[in-house]
Amino acid sequence: WAVDASANYRFDRFLLGVGYKRIEPEYRSLGAYFFNNDLENYTVNIGFALFKSKLQINANGGLQRNNLFEQNATQLTRRIGAVNANYAYKAFSFGANYSNYTSDIDFVLNSDLDSLNAVVVTEQGGMNASYTRNGKNDNRHTFTTNFTVSQVSDDVDDLTRSSASKMYNGDLVYVFSPKDKIWKIRGRLNFNQNELSQMLLNRYGVGLGVTRQIIEKKWSIRLDANYYNSQGELIENQTLRLRLGSPITLGGNHRLNLNLLYLNRFSSKNNKPSFSELTGILGYTFNF
Repeated sequence: WAVDASANYRFDRFLLGVGYKRIEPEYRSLGAYFFNNDLENYTVNIGFALFKSKLQINANGGLQRNNLFEQNATQLTRRIGAVNANYAYKAFSFGANYSNYTSDIDFVLNSDLDSLNAVVVTEQGGMNASYTRNGKNDNRHTFTTNFTVSQVSDDVDDLTRSSASKMYNGDLVYVFSPKDKIWKIRGRLNFNQNELSQMLLNRYGVGLGVTRQIIEKKWSIRLDANYYNSQGELIENQTLRLRLGSPITLGGNHRLNLNLLYLNRFSSKNNKPSFSELTGILGYTFNF
């Protein structure tokens, strides 16, 4: 069986609570194995605001253990936690976060590795910032940047069989919104680096998007184009993604969504064939 419960009490500018999570070994939900199981967490949650609520901080921490039924030869008890801080002042905002929640898992990226001998620990930290400036004619310029670092480690001595990895991901987004709000233009730069089992993969990307409002609050058209260049020891390809979307609101309660997605991947290493596909999606939403 499994349980995930929490209770919080909020004061004027302060929050205090407790949490409990337990997923027993081989727990299954709707016929599928639960990816993270054999774990039990005890946590305490706190949250508070400072500087007239400009700074918001939320954190939780506690203990985690595995081997609930004492079926394995070893048991791991470790400290876990997460913290999230956000600061906003006028047109500027900044946020930072860190977490190390994780558990043993039933599989690892190397299928030849005995997962019972691997303790997988994940840590993730990140920062984000946003700045909005009103220019001439009340046109709005918004700049947003994000950067995250993720690290997965294990206790495997043989590095060639290890699933340890590091991932760095960063992007910079610019949005131009004219005063009339009919048009919206977006530009994006991003970078991703992944080190996995002594293999290094870098991916660079650039994107451009345009949104045109046809009927105010009723119908708009959005076109996005993204280009990625991936390079590694065994991988070298370029990917082009195009997406055309057209949401339509009818009568306030009905919404239609039409999306066309085109993907083309050009391979230039190991003579791998190129790949392309076109996908169409039509969705309907009714709110009541």
